[in-house]
Amino acid sequence: MKSILVPTNDLDVLDGVLAAAECLRARVDGFIEAAHFVTDPTAVMAGDDTGATLPALVERFAREDGRRADEARGRFAAFVSARGLDRLDPPRAAWAESEVGLDSLGNHARVFDAVVVGRPVRGRTSPSLGTLETALFDSGQAILVAPPVPPGSLGADVLIAWNGSAETARTIRSALPLLRLAERVTVLTVTGMTVPGPSGDAVVRQLARHGIASSSLLVEAGLGESGHRTLELAAERGADLLIKGGYTRGRLRQALFGGPTSHILFNADLPVFMAH
Repeated sequence: MKSILVPTNDLDVLDGVLAAAECLRARVDGFIEAAHFVTDPTAVMAGDDTGATLPALVERFAREDGRRADEARGRFAAFVSARGLDRLDPPRAAWAESEVGLDSLGNHARVFDAVVVGRPVRGRTSPSLGTLETALFDSGQAILVAPPVPPGSLGADVLIAWNGSAETARTIRSALPLLRLAERVTVLTVTGMTVPGPSGDAVVRQLARHGIASSSLLVEAGLGESGHRTLELAAERGADLLIKGGYTRGRLRQALFGGPTSHILFNADLPVFMAH
């Protein structure tokens, strides 16, 4: 897990995203590439009610995105300089040229090992759930979801939210480099909230074959659901990384009725490593 991509679109939470990315980079001795994926005017014209002409809209959005890209580039440069990432041999961070549209994020990310994005916040347009879901579903790579408050550490105490699903199995496989470095790994199963699949004890046995010591924890959901219980236990145990499969139930169903992934995405106070 050496190559880390940071989309810089969500300026409101960029400091936290960069801090989480640096925690991950330092943990694996990796490399950070930042890129700003500018807005495609054709994708936002339908929501414009100002009556502006197409050329005027294109000019306005280009000007605004240029300003945001410049700000992102400046903040990234300051971040890199403050941590000396540009003075290492070889350097551990670089800025990439902007590309148009979120689709380009998915395409660009496919050669990376992980993409770091901000956690969505209800009632705010930034960070964007669209950025997160594009990275999760279109890149083919794992994502690290950064909480609003920059983490102090990442990957020393890892909690795996195991529900028996293929999505979580793929996430664990992507996370093996981090799990090998962890000081404590716990495989959590919330009863009544799983799909047909292996037990948490089976996960522990397989991790041992990779040289990763872990323990299995089985708990009742209680009055909440597994997402709420998982975050509660993560806080109680002082975990600094949660490993979670993405959307075992469909996105639309979770958007309408709620679900563990949605709850965790909007409420986690620790970094969440996720794949689908």
